[in-house]
Amino acid sequence: REANERLQRDPGLCIVIADYKMKIEPSQHRESTVEHYGKRGISYHGCCVAFIEKEGEERHLRLRYFDTVIEGDAAQDIGSTLSIVEDVLMRIRHEMPQHVESIIFQSDNARTYQNLCLPLMIGEMAAAANLFCERILHTETQDDGKCIVDAHFQKVNQQIQKFVDSTEDWDEDAH
Repeated sequence: REANERLQRDPGLCIVIADYKMKIEPSQHRESTVEHYGKRGISYHGCCVAFIEKEGEERHLRLRYFDTVIEGDAAQDIGSTLSIVEDVLMRIRHEMPQHVESIIFQSDNARTYQNLCLPLMIGEMAAAANLFCERILHTETQDDGKCIVDAHFQKVNQQIQKFVDSTEDWDEDAH
């Protein structure tokens, strides 16, 4: 609620909430023990961007999700995190309303976000995207329960499961 009030007062601001999902593991309808054993997973990062959309005199709170799936590397290290954040900032500049000028970046206090590089670099990366990083917030890891990005991850998981379940028919047709 406070965030909505803040965004209503300053429609040039957006709030970027970032989170890594626990790794997505390869999945299929039927899986042998050998296929399941030793899975490493795929890194999946999500950002929810809350912003105000102006429609004439009216202002509406909108949410936009930016997902990044990293193929071939399961690392959730500072290098991949910086690259993802830079990409999201550039996408904000190019895909969001032009009145958005500044951001508040929020993440949990997971190891990948609590290094010194992110706070030092995020201002530079935002400036390169013609944005101003007003503030960086780190909440305690899962201190306040699940965040809005986790709800988005759950919807994505449901879609993946629907697809995997639909491939059961393909497996039966092949035999």
